[in-house]
Amino acid sequence: SDGCISFDSTSEYVAVPSTPGDELDITSSFTIALWANPRDFTSTNSRLFDKYWSDSYSFGRDWQGTPPGVLSLFTGGLPPISGGNVSINQWSHLAGVYDGAGTTTIYINGNVVATGSVGPNFIGNSGNVYIGNAVSLLAPYNGLLDEVRLYNRALTQSEIQQLAGASTGGGAICGNGVIEAGEVCDDGNTNPGDGCSSSCQ
Repeated sequence: SDGCISFDSTSEYVAVPSTPGDELDITSSFTIALWANPRDFTSTNSRLFDKYWSDSYSFGRDWQGTPPGVLSLFTGGLPPISGGNVSINQWSHLAGVYDGAGTTTIYINGNVVATGSVGPNFIGNSGNVYIGNAVSLLAPYNGLLDEVRLYNRALTQSEIQQLAGASTGGGAICGNGVIEAGEVCDDGNTNPGDGCSSSCQ
């Protein structure tokens, strides 16, 4: 996909500065959403989006003995919730959600693959956010990432399905009013019969 980021599983990552109480230092509801196309997702520890597992949020492949390819979401310590299986060498839409009331959920391509409880120590921290690795730099991701987003609220399943199902390939969102790669038109909705199809073609 145009504009995606490629990580080589060794030294490549993106670090986003964060300070206490800023928009990244979330201790209430949130959603992490992204497109992933991994070359490998079997290593014991491979993080997609991380602000440290023990007191904040972390999303990716866990080291706690889950089977290869399984996706995990940490919110303030152990245990994480884990489920689903991330496909290799193809794009998948992945999302991790905390509803602010104690429940966490993982989605793959708009489908719920795991639910659980928020961690016991979800208090936040002043550390940076790392994309494609962990804060420790010991959990490198090998593959492509696109449309990496952090929301300060819990998206509904319908909203996540729109992100996952209305995409025209690795990040273009049909119905957002912007003509993106893979789209012929985009009139700001996904209604058929108004001159632009429900798939923006």
